[in-house]
Amino acid sequence: MDKIPEIMKIGYQSLRKISKYFEIFLGIRVSHQTIKNWSNKNHKETINNEEFEYSGYYVYDEQFLRLNGVKHYRLTLFDAILNVPVSERIVCRRILKNTKKFILDSTKNKPLICLTTDLFPMYRNVVDEIGVNHQLCIFHLFQTINHKLKGYCRRNKINKNKKNISMKMRKN
Repeated sequence: MDKIPEIMKIGYQSLRKISKYFEIFLGIRVSHQTIKNWSNKNHKETINNEEFEYSGYYVYDEQFLRLNGVKHYRLTLFDAILNVPVSERIVCRRILKNTKKFILDSTKNKPLICLTTDLFPMYRNVVDEIGVNHQLCIFHLFQTINHKLKGYCRRNKINKNKKNISMKMRKN
């Protein structure tokens, strides 16, 4: 039971997956709800990974979750070069102050060269206030471009045949 937080430090694991680990490695069946109850006891506000010399290139993301029916956010900072988690924190509100404090606390006494984020507008302000290079996540950038193109095609009634013709013309 006291190993649940240790398992979660490895990286994000769903409660059902942790339940499966118990079944495979210990031969006992534990419900995902029981694991959730265990994981809520004696947990720290922030989990920091102090075992690496970090590159200074980080990826920041947030995940929406519910704890006891209340909306919270899981803030995560990940080293992009080493591919390891740096820090995680759960907060009640997604506001600039919380995000900035989390990033500054997580990178204290660590190099901070560049921060990669998705396209959420608040992140630009956070990165500007911290004063580091900002890179947008390429996946989210392409996702936004694709969404805008689909909207444009629908508004202008461009069908698939015309799209295919224009794609063939570009290739030639």
